[in-house]
Amino acid sequence: MLESTFRAIFVGSYSIIDHDWEGVLSLDLEENRQIALQSPVLADTCYAFNRASVDEEVLRRAREKVEEAKRKREAIEAVKGGT
Repeated sequence: MLESTFRAIFVGSYSIIDHDWEGVLSLDLEENRQIALQSPVLADTCYAFNRASVDEEVLRRAREKVEEAKRKREAIEAVKGGT
């Protein structure tokens, strides 16, 4: 119980956004949690990451944002590489 509580707190405050994604990808807390639910390490480890709480619509939206951010990063890298 204690372990799962700390895991939920840690992962709940974790964001996949780092300095490389800053300004390119913006996920809300639920979108971030839905992506974390796809991790076999986190899934079903505590109530917050129970696979029964998967919201397909939110997950789809988050994945679309991630794909769009990847395209933006590739475009940024292409411009940087071309100069």
